[in-house]
Amino acid sequence: MSIKVPRKFLLRSIALAGFLVILTVGGLLAQTTTSTTASDHQPDPLMPLTRALSDAGATALTTTQQTAIESLMDVFRTSTQTVSAAQSAYDGYIISGDATDAEALIPTLLAEKSTREEERMKAEATFSIGVVNALSSDQLTALKAKFDDEQLVSIIQSLVGGPGAHDMGAPPQSTTSSTTGSSLSALKKK
Repeated sequence: MSIKVPRKFLLRSIALAGFLVILTVGGLLAQTTTSTTASDHQPDPLMPLTRALSDAGATALTTTQQTAIESLMDVFRTSTQTVSAAQSAYDGYIISGDATDAEALIPTLLAEKSTREEERMKAEATFSIGVVNALSSDQLTALKAKFDDEQLVSIIQSLVGGPGAHDMGAPPQSTTSSTTGSSLSALKKK
């Protein structure tokens, strides 16, 4: 017993199957292109320094220098990412609408903020000095010829969200570091 399928139905089924194959292949290609494009456009964390070296006519960072500076960046970020128990409690009081307890924590939070700011400034100094030490003397000489001390420190600190970060494409600095920005040379002069 054989079933006869009308020719018109068969042609439509083949056309529909072909269309579905084209859509599937097209979708896969689009997905592959999108994921490749997204991974290709990840920002270079060292871009501000790389650009400054290029602008100054200095040699590019070596792989060893890049690795050393990226390690310094990781240490800096780890050392400056803390949320205190008082801040968590304060946030909880705000969310629950408890103004009395929230206001009672303000002196504690201000003291902690001052301490964190001091620690962040020390971490910025340590980081910046580490980056300077990672550069070759020729690279540093070229950068000093192109930029004044304040500009150079700003470029270096922009690698970790410090001053100049917004102009150079680095992540924004935290609210606890808004007052940092003086150069190391300015600190030495005091």
